[in-house]
Amino acid sequence: MADTAPDAAVDASTAPDAAMDATAAPDAAVDAATPPPAGEGMLRDVAAPMRQGDLVILYLGHDNVDHLYLTPDNFSIYNSKFGDFHHVDFVGKPFGSRVYARSGGGRGGGDDKKGWIVALAPTPELWAMALPHRTQIVQPLDAAVVCAHLDLRDGKVVLECGTGSGAMTSCLARCVAPTGRVLSFEFNGTRAAKAAVEFPRNGLPASLVTCEHRDVCADGFGDAADADAVFLDLPEPWLAVGHAARACRPGGRLASYSPCVEQVARTCAALREIGCDRVRTVEVRQKEFDVRPNALRSLEPRAPDGEPDAKRRRAEADAPLPGFLAKPLPDMRGHTAFLTFCTLPLRAAGET
Repeated sequence: MADTAPDAAVDASTAPDAAMDATAAPDAAVDAATPPPAGEGMLRDVAAPMRQGDLVILYLGHDNVDHLYLTPDNFSIYNSKFGDFHHVDFVGKPFGSRVYARSGGGRGGGDDKKGWIVALAPTPELWAMALPHRTQIVQPLDAAVVCAHLDLRDGKVVLECGTGSGAMTSCLARCVAPTGRVLSFEFNGTRAAKAAVEFPRNGLPASLVTCEHRDVCADGFGDAADADAVFLDLPEPWLAVGHAARACRPGGRLASYSPCVEQVARTCAALREIGCDRVRTVEVRQKEFDVRPNALRSLEPRAPDGEPDAKRRRAEADAPLPGFLAKPLPDMRGHTAFLTFCTLPLRAAGET
């Protein structure tokens, strides 16, 4: 998914990275707004109305979404080509509501003379479309396959190498919530610091998600041990394979995300060298279909009125037409990455 920069400029009080200096020292403390309590953000009850501190996904149009953190006490305003939207106008409304601009914008005649946007509840998939991109992200279609093959569910502990923009971290957290944990590692200090601020603001508390600045390929996973699964999104994942096997329980699951087949070849060789089982690589393609009622059904041949019922039934049976037609769309999402999966050795590293 390409970075879909919306036609909107969010004021500094609403942008999650606005208070952060990109040139700051990697391990510098970063100020942030008070995060919402546990069970909020991406894990909140979406039936409850929007309120102070909520992360809201803004639907501006097809493939054009943005986000904001509600700060009505600061008299914050979200500005876009559809008008000026006061944060206080979101508070108290249910997710999925159409919020109207107080000034500017406009979308057409009638009631649409005033500009409007739709406020959506945050999900990892919508967040992947709206988040501030710091690196290339794992696409939702790949993320779903990874989570399924890692057998993630409530209570599991998963290691992630390569936090990046945090899109995949959110998907992993949703799978293992509320009692599991995601330990994410990022070699770039600035990105790690920004992710550490973003996760609690998105309702992913430290008890669920932690982000550490660490070069896993060189230094391993630190004190992490007995994890159930590991996900590698690294330029050289084969360098982290041995560390992953030592940090996971015997028989745990591993997934690696690599855009190039040369990376896959070296990773598979490293996995087989340490005795991993069921090493396999897949590529996920997305093909969409347009499903609609069959308009030709009204033209089915029928016996003329007045003919015997037997002849009418025979005419209807001779040329039955389906009620719906599925037409493949001409565009199909092409290559994103190769996904390599395996089961880690049943013996811990060094055992005979």
